[in-house]
Amino acid sequence: MNLSANLNLVRFIPFISALKNYQRAYFSKDLIAGLTVGISMIPIGLAYGQLSGLPLAALYASLLPLVAYALFSSSKELIVGPSAALSIFIAVSLEQLDSNNIGTAAIIVASLTMLSGIFCVLASIFRLGFISDFLSKPIMVGFMHGLAVVIIISSLTGILGYSATGGDNAVYKLNSIIQGLHKVHFITLGIGISGILIILACQRWLPRVSGQIIVMVLSILLVYFFRLDLQGVKIIGSIPEGLPSFDNPFIEIENLLDLQKLFPLSLAMTMLIMSETVSKAEAFASRGHYAIDANQQMLADGLANIASAFTHGVPVSGSSSRSAIAISLGTCSQVTSLIAALTIAITISFFTNVLFFLPTAALSAIVIAAAFNLIKFDEFRKIQAFHGKELAIALMTMLSVIILGVMNGVIVGVVFAIVTLLYGIKNPDHGVLGRDKKGFFHSVERHRNVKEIPGIIIYRFSSPIVYFNCQYFHAQMMELAHSKVDTHSIIIEGGAIYQIDFEGSESLGEIYHYLKSKGIKLKLINFRSNVRTDILRNSTFDAASKELFYYTISLAIAKS
Repeated sequence: MNLSANLNLVRFIPFISALKNYQRAYFSKDLIAGLTVGISMIPIGLAYGQLSGLPLAALYASLLPLVAYALFSSSKELIVGPSAALSIFIAVSLEQLDSNNIGTAAIIVASLTMLSGIFCVLASIFRLGFISDFLSKPIMVGFMHGLAVVIIISSLTGILGYSATGGDNAVYKLNSIIQGLHKVHFITLGIGISGILIILACQRWLPRVSGQIIVMVLSILLVYFFRLDLQGVKIIGSIPEGLPSFDNPFIEIENLLDLQKLFPLSLAMTMLIMSETVSKAEAFASRGHYAIDANQQMLADGLANIASAFTHGVPVSGSSSRSAIAISLGTCSQVTSLIAALTIAITISFFTNVLFFLPTAALSAIVIAAAFNLIKFDEFRKIQAFHGKELAIALMTMLSVIILGVMNGVIVGVVFAIVTLLYGIKNPDHGVLGRDKKGFFHSVERHRNVKEIPGIIIYRFSSPIVYFNCQYFHAQMMELAHSKVDTHSIIIEGGAIYQIDFEGSESLGEIYHYLKSKGIKLKLINFRSNVRTDILRNSTFDAASKELFYYTISLAIAKS
């Protein structure tokens, strides 16, 4: 194999490079981190599985995906697994598809996982890593906080000891919970609240200790010795021993559901997986002072989800909490993920009977504690300090997720962000410029120490001139043309005009000819070459129009 082939293989499978640079001293740290993460992923997997409605599917998703991601990811620290966001998404999808049978639901979820994995791989092949950028930071902040509320409300019944309706609509579900408060099982409530407090306390004061493992062990012992299961505390019960079977979900789904119904759901899920994993991988890489390839991460995402689908698992994405545990224990490489996968495989092959008395309230506590970690009010303060419209996007997304549901909430957030962006382009920053004592030009409205040049109006328009704002631009120019009787030149500063379309050039041409008829010269300065070319391409302009363009304000003023 030649050097070029070797380089391509290493680029395709980053784990090869990690092994080449692996040191013996790394193994002890990776071993401890892998064992701890693997053990903690068992109750977390069961908890997220319970949230999605498929307890074992989330546990199985903690096996092969870890291996696939370790091999193909360029991130040294990030660990994948089921997430609260994806679990809620699955629950909502199953409700939309009206799938109440657990066998059918498992096949549908595996198919959604497979499709999401395929879409991630295709996105990697076609270098579409930029797609996840459409889920901006304000959208993701709003989404995560709205999701936290939905998750907490959805999991409340698990620690209260009774069921409630409402799907992912937090308002309806909360109303149902309130109406059923008379059915609270207080022993279950005590287990749940204690579990939440233990996990949050460990995260605050003992970050190297897995609070989930402590809650799992203590709650099992509590139920077993006091036989709380005989007093109404719900437990996990029997879990099938052994590794999951290896099947293609598409073969089984052909007679159950039209795959076309799954495409929009899987596309939405793909966006969520990409945004969750790529952003977290980049954050960890930044802390570790190395770079990652977003498209390579999407390939790893895709293969991890395809691997999960073949074992009837749920979708997976990057996990901050599990990665944080590994980092706190000194993880050095992707070997941590492999050891974690092996730990889980051994546990579900030989020790599932240990989990028999695990109360479901403990699992709900794990989920609620994870949801609390999504709540970071400082992020809202940072967004507000930057700009009010960005805060509006975050709050709109959060409220939409809570009131309209997870999927609709994300759609509303994206649409609102795009509308806000378009509104900013339609009504951009603009204004007349004046010159200060040092010869620099600033906005007349914002700076008192600047003066306009007699007979010359210098106008800045900070936006592309396109079909939906060209009328606004035209109106502003007409107003300037009639604002002063002694005006003989109007100079447009176009450094921010990076694009002009056909209607925009038509509008500019009309302005040019109108000003010319009034004896007013039009001068365009600092316009980009592509914009100049597009302007002159329009037949509205004559041969003399090339003289409109100048490189500096001073030169344009001198020629006035």
